[in-house]
Amino acid sequence: MRIQRFQMNLGTKKKLRAETEYITLNIQVIQTTRQRRESLYATILLLLSVLQVLLGVFCILFFVKGNEELGEQIRGSFVYSFKNYKSDPRFVDTVQQTLQCCGIRSASDWSNNTLPWSCCEHRDYHPKQCTADSTFLFGQGCVEASTSFILFWEPIFGYSSVGFGTLEVILKHLY
Repeated sequence: MRIQRFQMNLGTKKKLRAETEYITLNIQVIQTTRQRRESLYATILLLLSVLQVLLGVFCILFFVKGNEELGEQIRGSFVYSFKNYKSDPRFVDTVQQTLQCCGIRSASDWSNNTLPWSCCEHRDYHPKQCTADSTFLFGQGCVEASTSFILFWEPIFGYSSVGFGTLEVILKHLY
């Protein structure tokens, strides 16, 4: 009787050992998969950080170089948009209201005395009543306003991209 009990315990021990090895193997596979996934994630973050730094350097170099072409490129876009104002006024109206500008160079770019509602600041008047004589007429042209806006924000964006991107790369390598 004692011999049978010992053999049964030995069989149970072998089964238990086999199941333990199987569970251990599964845990190792799961850990390896998790490590690969974390490694891929870290690599993608590193690449995005490097791209962010490169984008920032590009912005800084673009700004430092000075961009005489910028005004001409913006002017070309506005000429096209102003010609098509009747069919699709959304772009021009949005730019004029956001940047508080009117026309390509000034309000005189619009024919007649009637200006789009977006050329005037909205105060206590009906938005359709915007004329060249309006007191709330935006005086700056949109090419000048757009160029000033871009040249103001470009170095800020560039330097902060380089700073944050570099910080991300350094922290990635530290931890």
